[in-house]
Amino acid sequence: MNKEHDHLNGFLNGLVTYRARSLSAANLVLMAFPPCLLRYEPAVLARNFATGKDDDVRAKDAPERLLHFFSRRELGDEERREEAKAASRRLVAHRRRCRPDELLASSSSAAGGEDPTVIAELKACEDACYRVLELVHNGFEVPFIATYRPDEYQPHLTRQDLWRLFDMDAEWDATQVC
Repeated sequence: MNKEHDHLNGFLNGLVTYRARSLSAANLVLMAFPPCLLRYEPAVLARNFATGKDDDVRAKDAPERLLHFFSRRELGDEERREEAKAASRRLVAHRRRCRPDELLASSSSAAGGEDPTVIAELKACEDACYRVLELVHNGFEVPFIATYRPDEYQPHLTRQDLWRLFDMDAEWDATQVC
């Protein structure tokens, strides 16, 4: 096993060196593996990061946790606004410890009409969510947004809200039909 592993690593290192000398980085991914790699078990190739998918990851030169940003569909302004509205309702409801569908209903029954503070909070939170979602869709992560773009979300969202919004965005993408 160890001898096979060393042989494969040596072969792959030579292959990468050969590819780097003879091809540009863009063509590196497009080149299929030579037939000599077909004699190795797929599990051995996967264990040693020698699959076509691994070449794709190396070519993108980005953290693997963010690679889904390169394959996700682009959202239009209207759809992003709709996502921000849904997310802001959930965030404000979470703060007020109620369900999103109860948010405006509870405020209207208590005050004889919709509570203007709830509506103002929802609107401000929706705008902040929209700006944060725009950054998230451009590939920025929550720690970066929290550190370098606080003017985009404060005072309407907290750092915890950013993480919740990041998770809600993933849920939104999973539920939307392409």
